[in-house]
Amino acid sequence: TVSTNYECIGINDAGCSSSDMVTIHALCGNNNFFVPNTFSPNGDGANDVFYARGTGLFNIRSCHIFNRLGQLVFESSSTEANNPSAGWNGIYQGKALPADAYVFVMEVVCENKTVIPVKGSITLLR
Repeated sequence: TVSTNYECIGINDAGCSSSDMVTIHALCGNNNFFVPNTFSPNGDGANDVFYARGTGLFNIRSCHIFNRLGQLVFESSSTEANNPSAGWNGIYQGKALPADAYVFVMEVVCENKTVIPVKGSITLLR
């Protein structure tokens, strides 16, 4: 529920040891958000749109989606979180894009005004 430091220590059979620290940051005031890694815009009403969702979200400051050639295929700014109509439906220039892997970069704004950069890949299924 809060940002926490963890230390891990490993010791082998010979008595040699090593340790490291990692900090886990609590985001969005301890609320959860989710960015899916697949979607299927087939009109069945289930998972037809790619968008960020969860509790503690204020809005999506920006979202950019690129194809594997680096071409921008979707862009939005200052959109409402948890709103499928503000997401990407797999269409570019009026045409349905093929099933493929795409890259997204977005900035999620939490209710506490924390801005979280999120990036990853999204698989469009047909």
